[in-house]
Amino acid sequence: EATLNVDIFTIKDTVLAEEIRNQCLIALDRKQINAENDSMIRIHYRSDGQLFEPEQDVSHWNIEFGVIYWRKEFIRNLTE
Repeated sequence: EATLNVDIFTIKDTVLAEEIRNQCLIALDRKQINAENDSMIRIHYRSDGQLFEPEQDVSHWNIEFGVIYWRKEFIRNLTE
């Protein structure tokens, strides 16, 4: 398992940062990708929140996803 961090930066606009955050969740949460080597990659939401930025005009939002890489052969062995 790995961690995917998505950092969103906007100028003075926390509403825009949250809109981008929502679109990232729609695009990535529970996403399943078939890899070229007949394996499955799954992305799932873990947490998110606004982070402190030293520059007053910058809004910073972070989303953390977990990324799981499953070999299909491994999954078949679990179900047999």
